[in-house]
Amino acid sequence: MRMRIGGLQKVTLLDYPGKVACTVFLPGCNLRCPFCHNPALVLPDRETDSLSTEELLAFLETRRGKLDGVCVTGGEPTLYEDLPALLRQIRALGFAVKLDTNGTNPDMLEALAQEGLLDYAAMDIKNSPDRYAETCGGVDCLGFFHRRERSFSGCGDREMRLAAFATCNGCECDPASDEAFQKKLDKLSGAGVEEVHVAACVTGEKRACPRKEAILTALSARGLRVCLLEERA
Repeated sequence: MRMRIGGLQKVTLLDYPGKVACTVFLPGCNLRCPFCHNPALVLPDRETDSLSTEELLAFLETRRGKLDGVCVTGGEPTLYEDLPALLRQIRALGFAVKLDTNGTNPDMLEALAQEGLLDYAAMDIKNSPDRYAETCGGVDCLGFFHRRERSFSGCGDREMRLAAFATCNGCECDPASDEAFQKKLDKLSGAGVEEVHVAACVTGEKRACPRKEAILTALSARGLRVCLLEERA
């Protein structure tokens, strides 16, 4: 897929922990999560406010010495074959790079890590392996699941984000009581993940996720620091 930049947030104090950064949005995603907080970026051919790579680099040139880093998110950035080239250009300007990914392209993730293009990587975990499809809009993701911890372990600072959701889309998934999911958390802890960011959506009736407290308790019991993101409709 040819590189497209679907949006730019010029300043963020949230997307890159500990740094003043900007956020670059790359459109297109291979999952169809019904609780996605960036639905306008899922389909790559959908119209978005876009800019060229040259325009992005020109902007970053003016922010040298003012911003510490660049967060590259989506959509799913690793779908772009020329992502490494973009990250090289960003790093050449002196910025640290954070990548947000769903982890479904472990070969790309491992290549980025081996080349030293990532200072920070954040990966979303949607569910246990055998229930991923019901969480991600029917997309079968088992093929990559057992390989991505290895690729994730070499990505500098790491953050694992658990997407916890209620029954607003008819799914009865409960990660807190899912033994396979808890084993997955153990594996990620072994890979060096120390903090879990939990994004709990709300139901169609705008009620808070009924499983949130149980999920937070289960994560804390495993010694993982928990950061609760704002609830999203």
